Formats: sequence, structure tokens, C-alpha cells
Amino acid sequence: MHKLQRLAVVPDLLQPEDQRALLTRLGVEPATPSFGLLAALQTAWCFAQPFHNIDLLAASRSGQTPLGPAAALSRCLAGLGGPCHVQSSAFLALLRSLGFDSALVGAAVTHEDDHLLVRTVVDGSAYYSDVGNGQPYLTPFPADRPLRQSHLGWVVDSRPDGDRLLVERVSPDQPARRRVYRAAPSPRAWSHFAGVIERHHAEPGFGPFLTGLRAVRISSTYMITIRDHVVTRYHVGRHERTTLLSEQIAPVLSDELGLGALPIAEALAAWPGARA
Repeated sequence: MHKLQRLAVVPDLLQPEDQRALLTRLGVEPATPSFGLLAALQTAWCFAQPFHNIDLLAASRSGQTPLGPAAALSRCLAGLGGPCHVQSSAFLALLRSLGFDSALVGAAVTHEDDHLLVRTVVDGSAYYSDVGNGQPYLTPFPADRPLRQSHLGWVVDSRPDGDRLLVERVSPDQPARRRVYRAAPSPRAWSHFAGVIERHHAEPGFGPFLTGLRAVRISSTYMITIRDHVVTRYHVGRHERTTLLSEQIAPVLSDELGLGALPIAEALAAWPGARA
């Protein structure tokens, strides 16, 4: 297995003290790069970093530009997560600081390269890590063989599809199999995704982030998702779905998902659904 070409994917932003702080937040000890360490980091990251589009909605109201790699890393150092470009770039910075042979790659959800993952070559094999899709991908996807993983009733299948990786899933409340995306193996620089990130921030309808509210918190024993006015709480063997009034959304985001430090009021003011 050839090593990934080392591109200027993101600057090597993670200082030693930041690496220690991030590993402490994750509860993972540094070690020699291995699949075991990669898997432990991915699982811990998914539990520690919430998925959401609060920054995108708030930026659309204020006219701020998308978060770059440095700001994305700061968000994740604070445990505030974000969408794929924020979390994948920060996760990549952590992996590279630990000596992993990793790079950003793109996947197609509805448009080519509209989703970001991290591809790592370790122990002679390639794996895809997706830490920014708001779904319980707790184990890296192997590039060369199928894998099924499950969490709280969610079942995620990944498998090779030509030179790409196909990811599908079912969940307790959406039992029909759904294709999530196809990921490509080619390493990409951060600048490669700049246009797509800008479109997510500027074009309602290009993705769900300017017309819908999305937030997810995953733990080992529960998972909370907010999709517009609907909050779903998944537990072992059961799930509960509730429709929130507009005034109930901010407390759930702040208290249950731990996102009170983010511009929730600005995001909800920008979201058309908050006025429905």
C-alpha cells in the first residue's frame, strides 16, 4: 500500500499544548500510530464533538466568511464541533500531529466533493474516518473490504465500490436502506474544497445547512438529533421523537447538546424555520 501524498491539506496548526488538551478531552493517550489508536481516536472524537450547522446559519445572517482551518481547530479544541469541513480538518490536524499518514478526501452526497473525510494509511491498509456527518460512524471504514457497524439501532454499511467507498445506513426511525455517499481515494488540499464550502455557506438548497437546522450529540449510551423542529432521542432498544416549539429549540441546543457557547440566537434568527 502506497503512502498518501503529503499535501498542504491544512497547515500543521496543532501545537504540542493543544495536542495534549485535545487528547485529554478525548480521553486517549498518545501512542505509536496504529489502527487501534486510529479507531480509539475516531470513537472518542464522535462522542466528544457534536455535529451542527449553527455557525453556518449565524454566518449567513452576519455575512461572516466560513471558518478556516485555524478557527475550525479552535472550535474542536473547545469541544464545540461543527459540520464536516470543521471536524475533518481538525481531526486531520490531530492525526498528523501524532504521526499518522493522513489526508483529506472528498465524498459525494448530492454534489461531487460536498463532504469531507480523512483517509489514513496505517498498518499497511487504508481507512476512511468520517467524524463530521452527524451519524454514528464509530469505527474507520476499511478501503478494501465491507464493514458493518451498529450503534443504538443504527446500522452502517461500508464497502468498496470501484475505486470509491460506498456508505449506506438504516436507523430505527428510518428503516429503509439509504445511500449516504461515495467517497473518493484521492488526497486533496484544503483549498480544493474552498468552493464547495463557500456554496454551503452562500447557496440555500445546495445542501441542507441554510434552510434547515441540524444538530447531533452522540454518546456511548444515547444519541440526540435535531432536524428542524424535530428532536429524536435514541437509546438502547428504543427511540423517542418530539416536535419542538420554536422557543424550545435554543434550550435543547444549549443544555442537552452543550452548544451554549455558540451563536444560537443568531443562527435561529437566520433560519427560516424558526419563524414558522
